Amino acid sequence: MAVTVQEVQDCFFITANGCFDVEDCRQLKQAIAAAKAAGISNVLVDCERLTAVTTGALREVLSQTSAAEVAGINLLFYGVQPKIQEIIDKTGLNSVLRIVQGLQEAYFYCRKHSS
Repeated sequence: MAVTVQEVQDCFFITANGCFDVEDCRQLKQAIAAAKAAGISNVLVDCERLTAVTTGALREVLSQTSAAEVAGINLLFYGVQPKIQEIIDKTGLNSVLRIVQGLQEAYFYCRKHSS
């Protein structure tokens, strides 16, 4: 899978393409660490082009969600396809992950919850 990270103002944008696996989670972990170091409080993950996610990646995403919360970073996922949302719902991660419909909702969430 290809993961790209861009910094725009007070946000890190991560775009995920294809199958999201444990290796890709390392890039998510690095982005969260870089956001913390830069004093950026929002990491937004665009999942629109995400086609699959591995079980190991889901475990790692859960771990990174906790790390982001401890660091005071809003970690949001948006554009999640129904197939991926179904997997998230079945694993119960929908109660832990912050998932919004689109970029606009993610932006408004971050504005409301930034310190």
